[in-house]
Formats: sequence, structure tokens, C-alpha cells
Amino acid sequence: MSATEQPTGKDEKEKMTNFLTQQKAETVIKAIFIYKLKKEENFHKEIETEMENKKDASEKVLDPQVYPKKDGKFTRTAIVEYLFQRKTGQAHQFAAVQENKEKSPKEQTH
Repeated sequence: MSATEQPTGKDEKEKMTNFLTQQKAETVIKAIFIYKLKKEENFHKEIETEMENKKDASEKVLDPQVYPKKDGKFTRTAIVEYLFQRKTGQAHQFAAVQENKEKSPKEQTH
């Protein structure tokens, strides 16, 4: 979190209250997901599997530009973005269909 998103207050209760009341909803929701991913390994694995298997009606997978991976696994940032979109009813973004880049057979000229 950036410095402006850090909780302020004299004790933990005040910090939590200030954070929940002074931050944007998106920041609070994402902070909760970050905390849950850190604390619950089963939740992390479940969401990772869900993301790996997620496809749209055209069988396109999640867009790697929006949901990046590192060492073959989705980054925490990618997972948090996915969860935020899911929780707030936003559509997930899927990869564009790759064009067949093979050259077509050369046409013969007569």
C-alpha cells in the first residue's frame, strides 16, 4: 500500500477504524483480499485454480496483460484484481484470440 493508504491512529482499533472510514472502498476491499490470501493458503490455492480454469464462452483464457504470472503462477496483484472484479460484479478480461501467423500458401501466378 502507498503511504496515503497506510492506517493511522494511536492503537490498532483506531488504525482499523480510520482505515475503513477514510479509504476508498476499492482500497479496503483489496486490502481484505490481500490479508485473506496471506493468511489462508487453501483460499489462495482455490482462487489460483479457479483462475487457471477460467474461460469465456469462446474458450479464451484470462488476459495475461491484466492478470500477470510470475514463475508460472498468478501474481498476488493479479489474484487481488480478479477477486475484486468478481466481488464487485465486474467482467473479467480475457486474452484476445491469437491469429494464425503461418503464411498462407503462395499463390501461383501464370
